[in-house]
Amino acid sequence: MINKHDIKRGVEVSCIIGGKTCPVALIQVENGHVYLCQSVQNGDMCQDRLGYPFSWSVGNINRIQENDTESFFLGTEVKNVKLLSRPDWDEEVNYVYHESPF
Repeated sequence: MINKHDIKRGVEVSCIIGGKTCPVALIQVENGHVYLCQSVQNGDMCQDRLGYPFSWSVGNINRIQENDTESFFLGTEVKNVKLLSRPDWDEEVNYVYHESPF
């Protein structure tokens, strides 16, 4: 399960975007907006897509309320968001483009 504390740059998730399975996506936060950087579905582009060709906007981070992260993704065509891993924020993270198997 993903919670509001997981909505940070570099957190790895899996999800469905616009009906397409996205086995790996990285969360990016730019200017208060949250994006899912991935190689499956083109959408609103953020500046730094963390090595991926596409990003998908899921809205303003201020919409996240305590214990209500699932509703953050409602109406964004993003479904079934699952946490895969969290980066170690104490270290510099180098992002590499991952080819989607889909």
